Amino acid sequence: MSKNSFNLDDNPLVNPPAQPFNAPPMGLVKPEHAEPAVDHTLVIARKNIDAIVNNTDTPTFENTIHALAFADEDLGRAVGPFYEMSSALNTPDVQDVMKKITPKLVQYSVEVTLNEGLFKKIKTVYDSADRSTMSTEERTLLEDTYNSYINNGALLQGAQRDEYEQLSQTLAVLTKKYGDNLVNSTAELKVVIKAQDKQRLAGIPADIIASYQQNAQEDQDPAVTNDDYVIPMAPPPMDVYEYADDRTLREEVAHVADKIGSAAPYDNTQIVLDILDTQHKLAQLLGFKNHAEKTIRPDTRMAENPQNVLDFLEKNTKAYLPVAKKFYQELRDFAQDRDGIQTLKGWDKLYYIRLLREKQIDFDPEEMRPYFELENVIDGIFKHSEKLYGIKRQKADSKYTKIHKDASIYEAINKKTGDVKALYSLDPYARKFKNGGAWMSDTRNAGMHNGQQEIPIVGNYCNFNKPVPGKPTLLYPNEVTTLFHEDGHACHGMMGKGTYPDITGPNVHWDYVELPSQINERWAFKPEVLATYAKHHETGAPIPAHLVDKLQKLAHFDAQWQGIRQTELGLLDMALYTTDPATIGTDLKAFQDKVWAATEIIKPSGSAFVLSFNHIVAGGYSAGYYSYKMADALVADVFEQFNEQGLYKPSLCAAFADKMVEPGGTKPPADMHKDFMEAAGQGRRELDQDALFRAEGILPPKKPPTPKAP
Repeated sequence: MSKNSFNLDDNPLVNPPAQPFNAPPMGLVKPEHAEPAVDHTLVIARKNIDAIVNNTDTPTFENTIHALAFADEDLGRAVGPFYEMSSALNTPDVQDVMKKITPKLVQYSVEVTLNEGLFKKIKTVYDSADRSTMSTEERTLLEDTYNSYINNGALLQGAQRDEYEQLSQTLAVLTKKYGDNLVNSTAELKVVIKAQDKQRLAGIPADIIASYQQNAQEDQDPAVTNDDYVIPMAPPPMDVYEYADDRTLREEVAHVADKIGSAAPYDNTQIVLDILDTQHKLAQLLGFKNHAEKTIRPDTRMAENPQNVLDFLEKNTKAYLPVAKKFYQELRDFAQDRDGIQTLKGWDKLYYIRLLREKQIDFDPEEMRPYFELENVIDGIFKHSEKLYGIKRQKADSKYTKIHKDASIYEAINKKTGDVKALYSLDPYARKFKNGGAWMSDTRNAGMHNGQQEIPIVGNYCNFNKPVPGKPTLLYPNEVTTLFHEDGHACHGMMGKGTYPDITGPNVHWDYVELPSQINERWAFKPEVLATYAKHHETGAPIPAHLVDKLQKLAHFDAQWQGIRQTELGLLDMALYTTDPATIGTDLKAFQDKVWAATEIIKPSGSAFVLSFNHIVAGGYSAGYYSYKMADALVADVFEQFNEQGLYKPSLCAAFADKMVEPGGTKPPADMHKDFMEAAGQGRRELDQDALFRAEGILPPKKPPTPKAP
């Protein structure tokens, strides 16, 4: 046996240990496993592609489209766990390996997309298929496959094909470097408060201050003593912005955070410019005016084209801006009367919003936290999904390997059948070299794998502060909604059905993908849901009625402010990807200021936001950030039915799962929305965007229908 084959035999990405449901070997994967596994499975994938191309039989759906859908499944099983590891444990060693394997994967993807013999067979099937005899899933896969090839260079010839390949490789390297810069700069940056200056932390909750001291005790910097306090940049230092009475501390932390992605050696400025230029060139090479046109198409987006997005954002601006300006005036007057602040800065916003909120609705997030213990919230979320989707989660750590000791593994049980419907993992705590924010990982989508139907496997990753030993993790209300949000994504994956993993679960149009997550947030603070998880972590007493009432008022408190902010980010995203990069110049901050000139209320200081805004640069939301607000509008329209008919009305829950979640990417989103509305007794109507403004208190609620005369 050769040394190489021995290594492959011992490589968990190629030869994973036996686990229930063929679960991948999370936690056993090491950086050195990835490249040999990729090299090995690329050989298999290329042989499978060659077999399709060289097949002398007449091209059919089965021998071409179906075969292509599974041609690189071995590669996917090898790459998937390592990619998940690269987000959860993105150490320098992992980053180095990603730099080696990324060009190989891009090369394979491009060569398959540009394979003339393969595309000829795809086109033959596309042109000749009898769609009347095909299932909805098969028709969708055929359409998606053909459109994907057309819009990713299949018609290019000669030098244009070479240019497409080169640009694709360049883009992959650039986006990886952008993300690595964020991880590395975040890991290095911190604010140290010396023990004798502890008074600067006044106002910050005691358990957060304790975590800062714990950070200092674990810090390897010789200049940091065990009695000092270290404020990290991961998770983002929102506690400082919201609670620190010391304005100079808020400003200091803001200036340090501003260096993420903007200061040497991790400055993303040129990388962003290069990404914009590369995306633009790729779009024009394929016949599109710009990247936004390439991205927002009827076959990929609910919005269908960039102009519809701009119209949507314009309507949002008209609704939000006047009331946001009024709110700002109120906030500024409050800050001036209270502390003599003449001009509000970015690092003042959250602090005074909190204080104004406390004054107007007597709301203090600290008052809520004792009732939001992490394990209790998780239990409440699981009970919610059990009612909405009929899945019950059971802890199963002993059966599976897991990505990190802080993670937990659950089996999701179908309550009707008792069968395991999916596997679910949760990795809640922040740590060094873990990507920032919160996200869902679809480790394995529902569908056929290795010739047999497999259950989906999903994971949620968060960045909550890990508690000091002996203390619980107490969440803020916004962190509770984060958990509900991410679990909505997870349920989308767990509820997936179908044969082809590429179109099951969350593989939907990008401006629909946030629907299951954002609608999940709407249940979080409903009184009957709070009753399942909001109990005091020490006494077990349920959250009192006056706090429940405050949470209801919280929903509308600064909706106009949040709405205009999300709209601004959508406008910046669209401007970046509809503008010729040659006219943007090198000053990204100046470009940003120009885009936001008509909407910004507090002028942002520091570097350009795009230097650290992973979502629209390397996170998959380029020319797609509007999706959050579009999904919000869809959510508001749908959730009105639950509000009016019952939060857990069985027929409505079943219709939501059946019509809007389980189909995944097999149906157009607009059709899924109409299907649900019809099932809810509303007829097959279009989206009502005003439902969003009603839900946020910007517009008055709908009037109840006039009773019919007897």
